[in-house]
Amino acid sequence: MSKIFLGFRVTFVFSLLRWRSRLVWLVIVSVFVAPASVQASPADTFVSPLFSDNAVLQRGKPIKIWGKSADQGRVRVEYGGVSAEAEVKPDGKWLVTLPSMKANATGELRFFLDDKLVAIRRNVAIGEVWLCSGQSNMEWPVRDSSNAVREMQKASNDSIRLLTIERTSSPAPLETPINFVGWHAAAGPSVEQFSAACFYFGRHLESLLNVPIGLIDASWGGSIARAWMSNQALLGLGYEEAFALNRTFAKSPELAWSEREKGLISWWQNNDLGSQLNLEWYRHDLDESQWVPFPVPGEWENSSLPGLSEFDGVVWFRKSFTLTDVGQNTAARLSLGPIDDYDTVWINGQLVGSGSGWQTPRHYNIQPGILRPGSNTIAVRVLDMGNGGGFRGASDMLRLALADGKRVSLSGEWLLRIGGEKSKIDAFPEIPWGGPHGVSTLYNGMIAPLTPMSIAGVAWYQGESDRFRPHQYTQLLTGFLADWRSAFANEELPFLIVQLASFGPQVEHPVYSGFAEIREIQRRVSHADPDAELVVTIDIGDRYDIHPSNKQEVGRRLSLAANRLVYEKNPDLCPSETIAAKLVGNSIALDFGACGILVKEADRPLGFQSCDDNGVCWFVSAELSDRSIITLRRDPKTSAIRYCWGDSPICNLTTSDDLPVSPFEVSIPGPRQ
Repeated sequence: MSKIFLGFRVTFVFSLLRWRSRLVWLVIVSVFVAPASVQASPADTFVSPLFSDNAVLQRGKPIKIWGKSADQGRVRVEYGGVSAEAEVKPDGKWLVTLPSMKANATGELRFFLDDKLVAIRRNVAIGEVWLCSGQSNMEWPVRDSSNAVREMQKASNDSIRLLTIERTSSPAPLETPINFVGWHAAAGPSVEQFSAACFYFGRHLESLLNVPIGLIDASWGGSIARAWMSNQALLGLGYEEAFALNRTFAKSPELAWSEREKGLISWWQNNDLGSQLNLEWYRHDLDESQWVPFPVPGEWENSSLPGLSEFDGVVWFRKSFTLTDVGQNTAARLSLGPIDDYDTVWINGQLVGSGSGWQTPRHYNIQPGILRPGSNTIAVRVLDMGNGGGFRGASDMLRLALADGKRVSLSGEWLLRIGGEKSKIDAFPEIPWGGPHGVSTLYNGMIAPLTPMSIAGVAWYQGESDRFRPHQYTQLLTGFLADWRSAFANEELPFLIVQLASFGPQVEHPVYSGFAEIREIQRRVSHADPDAELVVTIDIGDRYDIHPSNKQEVGRRLSLAANRLVYEKNPDLCPSETIAAKLVGNSIALDFGACGILVKEADRPLGFQSCDDNGVCWFVSAELSDRSIITLRRDPKTSAIRYCWGDSPICNLTTSDDLPVSPFEVSIPGPRQ
């Protein structure tokens, strides 16, 4: 048996890693819904829950307010001496647009149906509303930021209102947020779990503008860019099959899983021994001489079997059981408890279902004709993403419930065999309807319900999870900006893009860096967009922690970016630097413009690389002159110059505003050897 498990100890980080560590504890409490299940009662939705007590409405723009009525009639909304009306549509929906208003302290929203008062929302303010979104560094709460206890003690401010959109994944756009608790004035309890970067940003804004500030946190740790984009924005990018599966899942999850499993046949055959043609370990008549006993339920990494204590990958399980008095038309319900992580199940060689989620109990309907009198065999193929692996439920959760009420226990001794080690197989195709790595799932669940709102702008902190696929990120980020501007009906909607902070090893020689690739895309896209501003954070990261705790400075820099882009309260602030490269004799000159740059903590600029046409790079010396010109010796092979390029590079250039110069790559003109 030791030979069977030889060599299966791995530490490979899989693309669908479940991340039970602190890095993405946020994923654990995710919410998944299908659209049909999200229907609140008419009494709850006469006014959209987005307009609760303590809400903030956007100043200086028409204010859209909506809801749903069980009765037909004319809705009137009043606020601060102004009102607007609209008819209830045949489907019960209504939308009223109040005129643009200036900022104020507080007031009441009053709602009438055919002149009858239906609802009142109190302590509603007119001010600036900012939407904060992205992955875990945006979601990271105040309670885990630097000096958290002190920050929460001094957080109370009725002029700052907070709204959290709960993590919600949906295969189709929702109209109403899920698990919605409404707006809260900033205070210790409401601030504690709120986005730290967003809160500190709002605190600086309130001080700068002296108007009520509404902050909406819609973020999800570990999320990728495509999950935040609508189907329309992803057209033409190769997601058509994912769109179709999402539509199917919204109608029938079982059918979607079945269709997905059929589409994965070639992947399984290429990456799992038990799925290869002519082997097919799900067959009823299979030689089990190479299989070993294993007690179920149980996780293999917690077992005593050699080689499995750290094994991640594909493991198969089989069990035979006997049925009596079973006819051809007997239906049943199979229950297996939670399985870690992804499972596919056959009975007597016929596929009966598949699922995912290490906390999700599995239940599969067994159609008539599958079960037979006498011996039956169940086969379960399990793909584990990391930690645990196998059956996680209690013994009484593993059972077969027949249509006549009889139950057959499936706990006890099963057989086990390894199908494929994770470090030796291709990345598993991600589930398109599944949470933060789905296709349009977070846009559908967390952004679509907000889109009729008027907002001042968006603070966006995302990209870490896309560093494994930077080749498409330029298209995704550009499409994302256009997508949300279209959704919020504002072609000039401002975006503040937080560039990724440093995280990871420092190196002796230049190496490939996905973090650096994403930073450069963020820089280029924001500089090309007149309504976007880059927020550089390369100097406030933590090479040992992807979640640096100094979110106060992130918030401050977000406010500076908002000031430059939107409010122009300080005309002396320098714009984001632009770099012009030219050849001067035997040197390369990089011009940073009139605002100038400074060298800190050294007598020369650090962190520069020359690169050739093949992507081979080497460190080079640089000099600063006239506070705006960097000069480097020209190498005939040089096609590009990089600055501050790497996971955790050492960088010592700042702007005249004492902000770090962004990492960059710039092409060098002229002939090369």
